[in-house]
Amino acid sequence: MVIAIIFGQLIWVFDPWRFGGLYLIDYIPQLIAACAVIPLLWTIGAVHACLRERRGKLSWLLIAVRVIMIILSLIAVYTLWTNPRQLLQLGFSFAAALAAVWADLIITDGLERRAFPGKGVIWSISSAVILALLLWPTNYLVTYPGITMNMQRYVQVDDGHPQGEIAGVLIFQRPAFPVDWLYAAVFPHYTFEKQEELGMPLDQYNQMVRRMKHDANTIAAAIALEKAGLGRGVIHIGVLVIDVVKDGPAEGVLQPGDLIVGANDVEVHRTDELMQVISGLEPGDHLEVVVVREGETRHLTLQTAAREDDPTRPMAGIQITDEVVYDVPLDIQYTQYLLHEGGPSHGGVLTLTIIDQLTPGGVTQGNYVAATGTIRADGSIGPIGGIRQKAFTVARSGVDVFFVPAGQEEEARLGAKNLQIVPVQTIDEILEWLAQHAKQTEDG
Repeated sequence: MVIAIIFGQLIWVFDPWRFGGLYLIDYIPQLIAACAVIPLLWTIGAVHACLRERRGKLSWLLIAVRVIMIILSLIAVYTLWTNPRQLLQLGFSFAAALAAVWADLIITDGLERRAFPGKGVIWSISSAVILALLLWPTNYLVTYPGITMNMQRYVQVDDGHPQGEIAGVLIFQRPAFPVDWLYAAVFPHYTFEKQEELGMPLDQYNQMVRRMKHDANTIAAAIALEKAGLGRGVIHIGVLVIDVVKDGPAEGVLQPGDLIVGANDVEVHRTDELMQVISGLEPGDHLEVVVVREGETRHLTLQTAAREDDPTRPMAGIQITDEVVYDVPLDIQYTQYLLHEGGPSHGGVLTLTIIDQLTPGGVTQGNYVAATGTIRADGSIGPIGGIRQKAFTVARSGVDVFFVPAGQEEEARLGAKNLQIVPVQTIDEILEWLAQHAKQTEDG
């Protein structure tokens, strides 16, 4: 069990290996399923022990412990084979089964010795200490190198054909265990920081990051299809009111959920268009807005006020964001990797991959490409975390070029000094760079 835990924590070390053309991440489900060997061995051991001693005088307490061990071990096996994402159930069944194993050791040792079970207690305490070093969470977060992901396997576009080799990259960030400081002394690019409160329940946080991943997939698909001449991309339909400032100009006039589509006889599709209208006013001027509320169009008027930070400028007293719809006319399927639960940092490389699949001959020009960065509705590439670890990870996989968000290239080079790192601000800059840097082959 200890070996399996250490292997799991250091799985990133084996990332450059390729098996049958597949990346390491493609084999994670099989590796996790193989961990079922541990509770299966506990089950077999408990059954064998009961059968071996069936004619002897077997303690009813020991029988109960072994039955519990078998049940819990089989629950762990079932969870590993059917839904390993059920971490709470998996962790409880493993921990409880292991506690039953320790109880078995202590009770058996006591029955054999007919005295204090010192040997069983020592074995149990020793293994508990080792597991605590490996798994006891501290109040620090550790970030360390991760694994690459074949983006051509992650996304499959209807009528699309994978062309070039494009890699995404995932890094690991989790509560630090005591053993992580030992790993940091041996391996590079382990960083630690004080863990802050999430500010929300864990299940709500997990839902949030999964939503961010889903949104990144949708934005990337819409932008990529538009650039491939399919669909209208990201369509701005108005300005959504998120919140209304208490005692502000819009209180009692606008409300959260209102969709502003016009202001002072000007059509409004984006927040910058609305802000341009407001900036042309003086504090105290009236702002006439056209809003859609619960499917009904309304014409409303509010009186602007002076901003506290600059009394010469007007404000409406609302928090707003762009309301958009995504035109994705083709069916797109995504592989649900176990280690890619959520987050938006793959958005840029996903956009590139979809464009590649829809472009005859592809867009990589023979380069083995890796990229990271979020994708915004305007096609710009946004910053991400763990850039140093990501650069180190992709450098080990042998890529020719690594595209990173502009402004993060220096930190990326701390993780991979010899890697060709190209800072970009938009997806178009990636496409332009690739078009100008075809990789030379042996045939010229």
